[in-house]
Amino acid sequence: MDSLQEQLLKAGLASKEQAKDAQKELRDRRRSKNRRKGGKPQQKKDATADQAAKLAADAQAQKRARDRELNRKREAAKAKKAGKAGMQQMIRKARVDDNLGDVAYHFQVGSKIKRILVTEKQAKALAEGQLAVVALHREYVLVPRETGEKVGAQSPELLVLLNEPGGDEDEAYAEHPIPDDLMW
Repeated sequence: MDSLQEQLLKAGLASKEQAKDAQKELRDRRRSKNRRKGGKPQQKKDATADQAAKLAADAQAQKRARDRELNRKREAAKAKKAGKAGMQQMIRKARVDDNLGDVAYHFQVGSKIKRILVTEKQAKALAEGQLAVVALHREYVLVPRETGEKVGAQSPELLVLLNEPGGDEDEAYAEHPIPDDLMW
């Protein structure tokens, strides 16, 4: 069975320096006890034992605080990971069919312009704000507006494009409709 000192060292509650100091004190007490017989060495021994107990209790309290903080961080990381997985599952379920169309729909991600191939119907729905573009792993997928709003509320970094419905109508150009065959 290990001594209390060895147990404290193994548990990380005391340092090697503290152990050396305790050993030195113990040697000094033994030397002074051999030189003179009396009540004072016993008082010193009690004081040293109280001090060692206090140091051990303080070290143990610090270790418990570190452990609590570590557990809190682990739980936060676990919750974040679970939330992200739930978000990805929601996107997969709500994803609009992937029959890649022949119309290239361009959108901006940060400072880069990206494109996704959609059908004409999907391009119109994107422009009108009925569909949204979200990031799923390393690809961009179409989802209904409601799903896009949920993704934007919970994980804004995943929401790539969500147009406002009916916001592009300008009264000044109402009498000049855009031709259907216009290509940019």
